[in-house]
Amino acid sequence: SYGAGVASVLAGIEYSIKKFIFMAGLYSATKSAISSNREDFKEWKNKEPETLKEWIKKSSPYDAELYLPFIKAESLIQIANKDEYITAEENELFSGKIRQQKMVIKYESGHDLKNEKAISDRINWIRSKIKNTK
Repeated sequence: SYGAGVASVLAGIEYSIKKFIFMAGLYSATKSAISSNREDFKEWKNKEPETLKEWIKKSSPYDAELYLPFIKAESLIQIANKDEYITAEENELFSGKIRQQKMVIKYESGHDLKNEKAISDRINWIRSKIKNTK
């Protein structure tokens, strides 16, 4: 999620990289933190609201949603249907904001996407892209 968000910023501004794989991408870390029902975020909101506000202020310019529409690279987007951190709606928002050629695959997996099918799909996608560049 965070790694996919950082990669989204890079993909949205650096066009020399032609391919990206996004796993369990979070379209907006700040919006997710505000709306999250996870206990750690609830606690943060209740115990340290000013710290949360400051984090949102500093982090919002780096939310993936601001960069996803500008991605020109071909992308593989892997979504975990049983994600413990990212909702189905957030997954759709992430993948929907990328306009360029993309392949979106959903898996019966938790957030880490450590299942054989997801791993195999990543390897095969990379192999197919290397093969097509020769």
